[in-house]
Amino acid sequence: MNCKKIMKKYLIIFALVLVISQARNEKILASSVIQIIGQPQSVSGEVYTPISMSVTASGENLSYQWEYYDVNSGSWKDYVGQIESVLNAPIYSDWNGLRLRCRVTDGANQVACSNEATVTIVKPLEITSQPKSVSGQVGTPISMSVTASGENLSYQWEYYDVNSGSWKDYVGQTESVLNAPIYSDWNGLRLRCRVTDGANQVACSNEATVTIVKPLEITSQPKSVSGQVGTPISMSVTASGENLSYQWEYYDVNSGSWKDYIGQTESVLNAPIYSDWNGLRL
Repeated sequence: MNCKKIMKKYLIIFALVLVISQARNEKILASSVIQIIGQPQSVSGEVYTPISMSVTASGENLSYQWEYYDVNSGSWKDYVGQIESVLNAPIYSDWNGLRLRCRVTDGANQVACSNEATVTIVKPLEITSQPKSVSGQVGTPISMSVTASGENLSYQWEYYDVNSGSWKDYVGQTESVLNAPIYSDWNGLRLRCRVTDGANQVACSNEATVTIVKPLEITSQPKSVSGQVGTPISMSVTASGENLSYQWEYYDVNSGSWKDYIGQTESVLNAPIYSDWNGLRL
C-alpha cells in the first residue's frame, strides 16, 4: 500500500510539473510570436517626389524585406535594397497603382507580412491661364478667371490688404471664375487665385489689378451760332472722364444720319460758315 501511495504521489507531482512546463513553453512561444503592430500607409505625389513608408513589428532579431506586386507575373517580388523597417524612394513614372508591403522575419524564421500600401501618382499642379486686369466704373460687373491643370482642384481668390501688407481670402469666391461688381474703394486693388490640388499642393496665379475709371459725362454743351457766310464760328464741348477723344459730327439730311466732320477732332470746333450751312445741325 505504501508503494502504491508513493507511486501515486509521484505521478501527481510529475503531472503537475508537466502542466507547468507546458504552460511555460506556451507562454514563451506566445511571447516570441512575430506581430505587425504598425502598418505602412498609402502615399501620393508627383513623379520623382520622395516618399516614405514604414512598418513596426514586435519580435526578436527581426529582418525586413520590402516587396512589390508584379502585375505581369501576378506575384510578390523583393524590392532589392529595401531591407529596413522604413522604405525611402522617389516615385517613378510607372508606379501609379503600385502595391507595396513589408515581409518581416524573426530569428526563429517566423514570417509576417504587413498590409499592402499603394502609390498614386498625381499630375503636377500648374497654372495654365492667368487672370487679366480689368477697368470700369464703380458698380460695373467684372469677371476674372484662372485655369489650372491637376487633380481635385479647389480655388480661393485672394486680395492684397494694404493695411496688413498680406494676402487675404476673398470670402465666397471659391470658383475658377471671380464675378463681382467694382466697389468704390477698389481702385488699384490687387487680386489673385490660390489653387490647391488633392495632394495639398498649392499654386498661386499672377496678380490682376482693378482700375476704376471715371464715368464719361458731357458737362458743357455746344451752343447754336449765327452769322453771315464766311464768318468764323466756334463751338465747344466739355466732358469729364479719362483718355477722352473727340469727333464732331453733322446731320446729313440726304441720308438721314449723322456723319463725321472730317478733321474736327478737338473739343473745340472752328470753321467758317459755308453757303449751304443754313440750318446745319452739329
